[in-house]
Order: sequence, then structure tokens, then C-alpha cells
Amino acid sequence: MWGAFRKPQSTVARVHIGEVIMSNHIKLQNKLHVIKALQRAKFKFPGHQKIHISKKWGFTKFIAEEYEDIVAKKDFIPCARFGSTYREVLHP
Repeated sequence: MWGAFRKPQSTVARVHIGEVIMSNHIKLQNKLHVIKALQRAKFKFPGHQKIHISKKWGFTKFIAEEYEDIVAKKDFIPCARFGSTYREVLHP
């Protein structure tokens, strides 16, 4: 009998409780479409999943409003993909 009970059929990923399964970086105009797509994707995974919307800007450590202020003041230094401010570089 093919696919008998308790026999692995392929490789699997071990996921722990609270671990991030998917991460998306999108434009704000597409936010509702992505939320709807993730809600539909939740049904493809066993267990309970949550959709968490981050307040951070991309891969940086800054909140979105804070990031816009830093860029407007020209205080932002693009450092690889994370970025930092002049104050952090001069006074770590």
C-alpha cells in the first residue's frame, strides 16, 4: 500500500510555536491584497497562524514615521540593507 500510515512521504520543515513562517515586504497600497492572500494561505498549514503587521520600515530598526522623519532631515546612512543614523555612527 503506497503512503501507508505514519510513513514519511517527503522532507518536512520543523516549525516551533511562535516561529515566523512567512515574511513579506510590500508597498502600502498593496497591504489589503497581501492580508487577504495570507488569510487564504493560512488554511494550507495545520495549526493556528497569526498575521502580524510590523510597524518597522523594511529591514531597518526604525518605525515607519520615525524613518520618514530621519530621511527628511537627511540623517540616514544606508548601511548594507539595514541602515543607521549619523548619531549612531559618530557616537555608538
